[in-house]
Amino acid sequence: MCQGLEVDYVGLCWGGDLIWKQNAWVPRQMRAPRWQGARKEEAKQCGLNAYRLLLAHAHAGLAICSMRQRYR
Repeated sequence: MCQGLEVDYVGLCWGGDLIWKQNAWVPRQMRAPRWQGARKEEAKQCGLNAYRLLLAHAHAGLAICSMRQRYR
């Protein structure tokens, strides 16, 4: 958990580690050579919390770049 994070601007490159699938966010992990669903509940929460933290703590601005062709 991160406490006291204060940033003015956030630049977020949204990768393949968190995708929207079947009406829910699905955290994934890279297991070469491809992405696989996160197995442990702790890993799932860590993936969700990383994005939540960055999206919620940008005080002045937020830029999001999607790495998935579908969302560009």
